[in-house]
Amino acid sequence: GAGTSHRLMHNTIARNRTLMGGWTQGGIAVSGQASIINTIIVSNTPEAVSGGAISLNGTLWFGNGTNTVGNVTTGTVNVFANPLFAADGYHLSAASPAIDAGVSVASSSATDADIDGTARPAAYGFDIGADERAGTALILLKQPSAATLTPNGIVTYAITLTVANSAANNLVLTD
Repeated sequence: GAGTSHRLMHNTIARNRTLMGGWTQGGIAVSGQASIINTIIVSNTPEAVSGGAISLNGTLWFGNGTNTVGNVTTGTVNVFANPLFAADGYHLSAASPAIDAGVSVASSSATDADIDGTARPAAYGFDIGADERAGTALILLKQPSAATLTPNGIVTYAITLTVANSAANNLVLTD
C-alpha cells in the first residue's frame, strides 16, 4: 500500500498482463516505494513497471509494451536485449546477456542462492534475474611486455588465464 517500501532482488518478471480495478497492467505495479535490483523484465504489456516511487538497477529489459510509467528511476546498469532463456522460458542459456551483468549486492540469506539453490555469484559477477547460471568462468588476457611496439619488431607477451569458482580441466591454449 501507499507509504510502504518494498525491496525486490533477483527476480524474473515475464509475460504478464493483469486486469486491476478496471485497468490493464503488466509486470510490476507499486503504490508505495520500491527498490528493484537485478531483475529481468520481459514481455509484459501494456507496461512493465508503473506506480509510486520505484528505483531500478541491474535490469534487463526486452519486449515490453512500455518499460516504465510514473515515478520510475532506472540505475546505471540497464541491458536492453533478449534474455536468451533456456527452453523452459525462465532459466538463462549459456549465451544470455544477463550472465555476470548484475550489480553487486550485500550477502544475505535472501541473495546467497538463486531459485534452484545455486550460489550467487556463480562466476565473475551477479547474474540478472532469478536464475544464477552455474559454470566455470574463464578470462584470457594477452598483454605485450613493452608499452611501445615497433613495426616488424619481436613482441614478447604474457598470457594469463584465470578460472573462477571451479576447476577447469583439459584446457588447450593455442597461440
